[in-house]
Order: sequence, then C-alpha cells, then structure tokens
Amino acid sequence: MIVHGIFSRHIFVDWGSLWSFLSVAGTFLLAYIGWKQFRKLNKTSKEEFVHKLKKDFFTKEARELFTLIENNALFLVDIPNYGDYKVFEIRIDNNLIEYLRDSINVKRNYYSTEEIDDFLLQHFEDIGLLYKNKIIEIEDVDQQFECYIKVTFENEQITDYIKWARESSKDKDIYSNFEMIYKEVENYEKSLKSNDF
Repeated sequence: MIVHGIFSRHIFVDWGSLWSFLSVAGTFLLAYIGWKQFRKLNKTSKEEFVHKLKKDFFTKEARELFTLIENNALFLVDIPNYGDYKVFEIRIDNNLIEYLRDSINVKRNYYSTEEIDDFLLQHFEDIGLLYKNKIIEIEDVDQQFECYIKVTFENEQITDYIKWARESSKDKDIYSNFEMIYKEVENYEKSLKSNDF
C-alpha cells in the first residue's frame, strides 16, 4: 500500500499490496462484466426459446382445431357400440362453411381425442409445465398464447373432454398444467387491468 510518513516527505509504496489490490479489483470488474453478458445471453436464449415454442405450436392442425373451437364447431360425442370411447364431431354452421373453407378441411367429419391431445391440448399442458418449472415467464405466456389458452379452456366441449378423460382414467392430473396456466393467465390479466386504473 501507499504509506506516507507523518514527518517525512517521502512516499513509501508497498508494491505487493498495490498489485494485490489491483488484481482483486480487476477480478471483480471482470466478474461483473461476465455476469451482465450472461444475463443478456440468458434473456436472448429465453426469447429464442419462446419463439420456437410459438413456432412449434402453430401447426396447420393446431390452427384448424383452434378455428373449429373458436367457432364452436367441435362436439364431443360417443361412438355408438364402441364402449366408452369418444370423438370430436365437426358440425359447421352452413353460414360459416364458405368463411372457413380456406382455414379448415371442410370434408372431414371427426377428430379423434388423440388428435385433439397431440395437435392442441398437449401444447398447453407443456406451456403450463414450462411455466411451473420457471423456464418461461407469465408475461411470455400471456403475450404469445393468452387468447388460445383462454378460448380453448373455456370451450365447453373441451372442458367436458378433460372431465371425461380424468374420470375414465381415474387420473385427476390429466391436463392439470393446462388448467393451472389458464388460471395463471386469468390472474395475470386481472392484475394488468387493475394496474391500469
């Protein structure tokens, strides 16, 4: 360290202490710079992850199913003489057929429950799981998927299907992450509205 004698005009420098001090200060500075760059990289990685998740979600099949759900054109029905098995029947109002012709396969009559699971509901279940495990933030879920989560979960045919799937398999956790993320999005939306006033 630098030492100045009280009664002297000479300055004594302890070079070893000075270099140690500069080395520690330099280490802290480099650690701070590294931490800032890591946070920036982490934010970029999260944004890329959410973008990829969105891209994976918007398949042709998912868009078609969402269009049917949004237009209340899917109905959960039993298959006659086939036990406890259900399908989603497509019933499009004649006034909507022309409007929906380019959005959906109007020649198709049914979707199996497995297709509904694979093409649509499992995506929402995964989003809920990613949120629960703190991999994505509620802000990201709300910005990218809020409308799709709400319209799908609030559709009576979909909620009837989830209830049936839970009861028939005796597994109350089926689509529990989807239900949880729906509630989280609802709460987040309410908090945004209350903060606006």
